[in-house]
This record gives sequence, C-alpha cells and structure tokens, in this order.
Amino acid sequence: KPLDGFDLERTALEVVRGEGNFYVIAGPGAGKTELLAQKVSYLLQTGLCVPPRRILALSYKKDAEKNLKDRVTRRIGKELASRFTSLTYDAFAKQLLDRFSAALPEIYRPNPDYEIATNISEIFSEMIGRSLSQMEKADLFERFIREIKSLPLNEQGKEKVADTKIEEKRVWIKMIRGSGSIKVSKLTFPVITVLTEYIIRTNPNIWKALSLTYSHILLDEFQDTTKANYALIKTCFLESNCSVTAVGDDKQRIMLWAGAYKEVFNDFEKDFQAARKTLVTNFRSAPRLIMLQRRIAELMGKDDHDVLASPKWGKDDGICELYLFNGPEQEAEVIADKVASFIKTEGLKPRDICF
Repeated sequence: KPLDGFDLERTALEVVRGEGNFYVIAGPGAGKTELLAQKVSYLLQTGLCVPPRRILALSYKKDAEKNLKDRVTRRIGKELASRFTSLTYDAFAKQLLDRFSAALPEIYRPNPDYEIATNISEIFSEMIGRSLSQMEKADLFERFIREIKSLPLNEQGKEKVADTKIEEKRVWIKMIRGSGSIKVSKLTFPVITVLTEYIIRTNPNIWKALSLTYSHILLDEFQDTTKANYALIKTCFLESNCSVTAVGDDKQRIMLWAGAYKEVFNDFEKDFQAARKTLVTNFRSAPRLIMLQRRIAELMGKDDHDVLASPKWGKDDGICELYLFNGPEQEAEVIADKVASFIKTEGLKPRDICF
C-alpha cells in the first residue's frame, strides 16, 4: 500500500510495482514526484532493489532533486534512503567527469582544476580577446546548448563555414586547453555532459561499473531534459539491465528556450521500448480550476478532457475568477488588496498564497 495514506490511481500503482521501462505523462497535480518517491520506497522496503545496488534519480532542476530526496527520507528513514541517490543531470555528469577524466584522450582532457562557466559566449569572447556579434552569440548558443554534438569532433570543425559562424572545434580546444594568458579549462555544463558521455561510451569497464551500481533509474520532470542529457542517459543505461522510468508533462514545455529536447518523449519510448502510461487524476486542483486547465490545454491544441479531480472535492468546489486591468498600476493595487484581505480576514499565512 502507498505510504503515508497517499491515494495513487491504478495506473500509478502499476508503474510503482511494475518492472521494465515506463514513461509517464501527467499534468499538474497528478503526483508525478510522489509516484517516484513511492516507487523508491517500494523497491527498497521489499528488497526488489537487492543490496548493494542502488537507485538513481535524475532531475533537471535542483529543487526537484532535493524534493524527491526529502520525500523518500521521510517515508523510509535515513538508513534505507542511503541507497537512494538523487542528483541533477549536471551534478551526475560532473561527478563522473571528476572521477574518470583520466580516461579521456589528451585532446579532450580538461585541467583537474577546471572552472565552471555559465555563459558560452562570454568564455569565448574572453579567450579570443574581442566581443562577439549577436549572430555569433546566437550561433554559439545553438551549437553548445541546443544542438551540442557528441565527441569526437569531425574535421569539418577546422573549416570556417561563414564569416558570422564560430568554428566549433576552435571553441572546444580553447575551453579545454585554455588560451593566451588563460591556461585553466573553462567548461559549461553541456560541455561537461558531452565529455562524460564520451568517457562512458569509450570505456566498457566504466560503463559496466555504472550499470552494476544501479538497478533502477528514475527521471523526474522529463520534459526539461536536454539533447545532451538524453544522450548521456542513453549511453549509460540503454544496453544495461537497469529499469528506467521517466515522468513528465508534455504540456509544460517551458524550458525549450534553454535547450530542452522537443522529441525526448518520442525518442525515449522508441529507444528504451518504454510502456506509455497516463495519469488522469489532478490531486492539487479543485474541479472548477480543472475546467480552466482543460480550456487552456484545448487552446494549446492538446486533448486534456480525461483529467479528473480528486474524490476529496465536491463537484462544484473551487473559485475561478478572471480580472481585467487597465494597466500594471491598477493590477498591483487590486492584487495587493486581495492578498492583504486573505491574510487579515481569512487568517491565511503568506505561504498559503501563490502569486
């Protein structure tokens, strides 16, 4: 039975108890993270994850990684939870690079004291000693965030495609080897992820150790996964005996601008032969709010008519109001009064109000 009295719908229970690979599509409030927490608890408490093997969960964002770890620890205690590892994709890739960087060929091997950089265009500007044009910045972002290629680099990187294009191989070499007075490697997380994928792909013993360490892989907020993240997951676990479960919402694609991979659900289903499951209960929203969400989904071209409210609600519960303002000043004034009223007259705490 689910821990802490949680009501999991039948499909969620199938995923918790099931073996093999799954990908779960679920909307807001459907309990995606709770499903993963219950699956970890089930596997560890029943011994289906046989010691000393572990369970690995990967998330795009740090708050999602911490949330899942905290839920599992509350459910089953620190001792059992010590065999559960929850990391961001970036932390997972960095740990492997730091441990196994000696396995890289010298041309791809960064300094041991490499620095983390967040902005690829700033790194390159610093290394070539001039500011980049907007087109050059856009080119770098596209190549090293959205469409970053796996190693090894091909020889086309030596050729200049056009005056407005940055040479891909040149950027790699400058980041890894340093340039001019800057001798320290400066790496972005997508570059770290690509280096790590190359390590695992070209070193069977490291791949084998990784696949023996973990019995189950859980992927939270899967819609945020980047192309480089997915390539690393595929290299690490596709041919292993690990079970992989991915959960996400294909309507919450807010990270596409930052490199989230649009085809990640389709590729995962095909590559991992994953069974598709859909959760239809929204435990967070009252029925009238679900009516609004359905309408928004309809406007987005998505079919969301199967979503149901939790049985804990009455069919007419929830208030949904639309406010039209003449400008931001009026909006701020009305909403501030509304929030103050919730706190003063209804006794709500500020943390009970989401703005």
